[in-house]
Amino acid sequence: DPTRPTTMTGVHEALVRALGLGAAARALDRLSSVDGYAFAHPSRFGALNLGMALDEKTDLESILVGPYNRFSHAAAASVVGSPGHMYNPLFVFGPSGVGKSHMLRAIGTGLEKALGGSVLLTSGVRLANAVGRSLEEGKYPELEKRFAESKALLVDDLHLLNVTDENKASLAKIFGLFFSKNMQ
Repeated sequence: DPTRPTTMTGVHEALVRALGLGAAARALDRLSSVDGYAFAHPSRFGALNLGMALDEKTDLESILVGPYNRFSHAAAASVVGSPGHMYNPLFVFGPSGVGKSHMLRAIGTGLEKALGGSVLLTSGVRLANAVGRSLEEGKYPELEKRFAESKALLVDDLHLLNVTDENKASLAKIFGLFFSKNMQ
């Protein structure tokens, strides 16, 4: 079926087209998987379903370092050792399946230990959905407060961040909050 979505992005876009942004976010919150694509992760931020769980076992010491990821591992260690100063923002990119999400989770685990918690790990899709939903429901100040309480923001799959005219200013404000305080 040529109209059937074949990627997580395709599923998300189809739901947004069919239901609207807020309803699509609520639908994704309820789904555990669609054609093998997992959407539901433990949420640290309740109804907005923004946060993704960190795993204590995934840290920088558990990442296998080789010539292909030596620089990104060293940059990750710099971020954990001095959050908000060097490599801020840090972008880790590469082809699918090379360990970018694992590296991001390892950074998150390291930052939680270094900063004493309050690290927010999310995805581009979750971030855009949470901002859109909070704007629709008049709960943006609550979301903004949650970001202000976080010491670091890590966004996996940033390329899937759906920036619209409605959420552009709010997303800029969120990222600006972290940059202005030299937070990662």
